[in-house]
Amino acid sequence: MLEVTVRGDQGVLGLQYSGSVPAGTPGPASNKLITGPGGCFAVIGAGAPQLAIFPPDATFVLQNGKPSVTVDGAEHPVGRELTFDTAVVPVQQVAGLPERCTRGAADTVLVVL
Repeated sequence: MLEVTVRGDQGVLGLQYSGSVPAGTPGPASNKLITGPGGCFAVIGAGAPQLAIFPPDATFVLQNGKPSVTVDGAEHPVGRELTFDTAVVPVQQVAGLPERCTRGAADTVLVVL
């Protein structure tokens, strides 16, 4: 199971994993970052938005200004393309997702490696 920690309690929610990532299929290298289902960071490509789960060292801007996530020193605001190595993991293998985030989301999540 992939353990998820939620960052923020109002506005946009950031999701981070801790520990190892379960084996998943390689995900797309580039997708648009959005504020998705339930106000959680997600990516949109073809089909329903996939919740985006970021590494433990990611930081978030959740309330002031435009929501963004910073990974490896680079800030990625909502509305821009994310380009990372990713893995697609079934929602059933993820623990700790807020219920509000899963409504309307794809049945897989995109884990930023």
